[in-house]
Amino acid sequence: MKTSMQNKEKMNQIIAKALADEAFKTELKKHPREVLAKHGIQVPANVKLEILENTDNFKYLVLPGLNAASIAAGDCVFSCYPSLTN
Repeated sequence: MKTSMQNKEKMNQIIAKALADEAFKTELKKHPREVLAKHGIQVPANVKLEILENTDNFKYLVLPGLNAASIAAGDCVFSCYPSLTN
């Protein structure tokens, strides 16, 4: 079973590749579930998945969906995102 840290490392690798490779980013946006699966991250079928990208004129602020179990398990970790004002 993959740990939360292993999945975070894989996600960081996927994000880095998407930033460096336009074709990969396009594929990730079109078929996120399949691309993630190819990289060892399984997303349950009942989970809706959407890839969003900040631009110079449009920024997304994503609020984490936290519950008591995830907080107790220590999964309440805030990721570093570029400033909304950049």
